[in-house]
Amino acid sequence: MRLANRRRRAREVALNLTDQLLAALSQYGLPVLFAVIMIAAVGVPLPVTLMLVAAGSFVELGEMKLWQVIVLRAAPR
Repeated sequence: MRLANRRRRAREVALNLTDQLLAALSQYGLPVLFAVIMIAAVGVPLPVTLMLVAAGSFVELGEMKLWQVIVLRAAPR
């Protein structure tokens, strides 16, 4: 019974990678978006599309500028 409780608590506390990246994007903004895009450009499977959708939401809220997000997205190409 104790092992099951520990596992359940560990799942509740631990954030998955996507949640961590979205939290970092909301806290640090453009540098995190740039890092995720660059790391994904070399082949690491990261949720870039989800990050760009979240960045679009931040643009709509006025926390990021659209031209900066577009430049960051176009940079690795």
